[in-house]
Amino acid sequence: MFFADLSALAPAIDKEAVLARNPDVILVRRRRRRGCAAGSRMESISNLEAVRNHHVFTVDPSLVGRMAPRILQGVREVCGLLDAARDQPSVGDPVGAAAPGHRL
Repeated sequence: MFFADLSALAPAIDKEAVLARNPDVILVRRRRRRGCAAGSRMESISNLEAVRNHHVFTVDPSLVGRMAPRILQGVREVCGLLDAARDQPSVGDPVGAAAPGHRL
């Protein structure tokens, strides 16, 4: 667990922290506007393991951003994404904009 040592339950993680820890998977919140895909920013850090293996995924913030009944749907989505990354260590999908719950 790359950020398990942090004391906050859901800490804000900056780009430098991600670069320093080189994670296998990166989850980013889906943005509502199409022109703001996180994938374009991920290309600038293409040396990360998660980016090289196309294990950068979007998640719907309305599902995981607050404790409400829909969080169970969000947990299911996140677990599915992590399972997909485990099952396919190197995926050939191109980096780019994606639908929620999909690779960037």
